[in-house]
Amino acid sequence: MAIIRHQFEHENDLPVNTRLLYVSSSRYEKDWPSRPHSHPFTELFYITGGTGNFLVEDFIYPVKKDHLVIINANLTHTEKSSADSSLEYIALAAEGVSFSFPENRDFLITDCPSGEQPDFFALFQAILNEVEKHEADFEFMCQKLFEILMILIRRRQNLTISSIPTVKISRECYHIKRYLDTHYSEPVTLETLAELTHLNKYYLSHAFSRHFGYSPMAYLCRVRINAARELLTDTSLSISEIAYHTGFSSQSYFSQAFQKYCRITPSLYRRTGAVRNDI
Repeated sequence: MAIIRHQFEHENDLPVNTRLLYVSSSRYEKDWPSRPHSHPFTELFYITGGTGNFLVEDFIYPVKKDHLVIINANLTHTEKSSADSSLEYIALAAEGVSFSFPENRDFLITDCPSGEQPDFFALFQAILNEVEKHEADFEFMCQKLFEILMILIRRRQNLTISSIPTVKISRECYHIKRYLDTHYSEPVTLETLAELTHLNKYYLSHAFSRHFGYSPMAYLCRVRINAARELLTDTSLSISEIAYHTGFSSQSYFSQAFQKYCRITPSLYRRTGAVRNDI
């Protein structure tokens, strides 16, 4: 009987403090909030269908099915779908990890060669499936699958992965911030957020303020104002329609809040074509 044994002699140099924060799947259905934003963790996207663009800092990059996108922490970005070919993707977020890309960039947008597509897609999909099934030890499974994915990306894309310090933000605060970023057009109260996290609303407000510098409701107002500024610039919607689409209870309240944050009325902002920088 022939026995072949392979001895493992080297320690794994993958950053051991990397932690998967969340997985999500998205599909454009003409109601996609698309606002430039940044966060203190790295995001990885696998495009599963459709076409669109990723806006990274001041540049626009077209994406399509089987593109891999990696955005390092604290880099301003957003994604936009084509109107006639709905963009779909699976997104992963992880803290404590940073990728080194060519030309000193902080992001990667690449079309996966046909031989790599099944492997990358399978791992993204496996993590999503684990979360959706919610079986015993699913979070542990997701973490290990994510570590395998990082090894595969490092191997196939010839990238360096390093461990970076991150701001320690509770899972609940991440959840609330992401919820506000995507549900700002809906009615939201502090009680709503407390129910989502099963936390006391006063504790939640204090923790969120400590981590992000604003209370949840103040942050929500800023998200709504920035979304409104984009609509004022890029659409012909009326002021009252914009107030409605960005979650304000009335046009007068919207105008009052807009002037407070932007030092200008919505109408004058639209007429003068004021430069839009997120507040």
